[in-house]
Amino acid sequence: MQFSKETPTGSVIIQSKNFDIPRPFNEGYVCTASDASVLNQTLAENTRNNWADRVKKEVEAETFNQAKMQAEIDEYLEGYEFGVRRGRGPSDPVEREALNIAKEIVKKAIREKGFKLGDIETEDINRLAEQVIADSPDVTKEAKRRVEQRSKLTAGELDLSSVAA
Repeated sequence: MQFSKETPTGSVIIQSKNFDIPRPFNEGYVCTASDASVLNQTLAENTRNNWADRVKKEVEAETFNQAKMQAEIDEYLEGYEFGVRRGRGPSDPVEREALNIAKEIVKKAIREKGFKLGDIETEDINRLAEQVIADSPDVTKEAKRRVEQRSKLTAGELDLSSVAA
């Protein structure tokens, strides 16, 4: 790689020592053949890592369907972005609380129907929870109430001397 004095740099710590390294990649950067190869390999590895357990589970349960799984992976890849973690849920506290409430509603319904939670895919629970939120505005209202209530709670003059150094 070649860098100039205009190449942006960033800091990296190696064995507790700080070093400046070039950061030549930015939006609009044109990939070289080797850049493209690394990105394609990383995409394949990330896909394999994120789907291996699901494929294994379905193969072992003898419910694996190649075409169905390929369609799900295709859908996953359509929204894929490097460096963006999925499945962590929303960062907004009200949205996060609404999702938690909706998941509990879904889990309760699954149990009431006689199913075991372990037999239901996390993606299916999340999808059903999103449906509950969309269909029931009361879930978001309750989430907002809970978040507001929590923000009013305090520990007061809690003595932390027994745990603080």
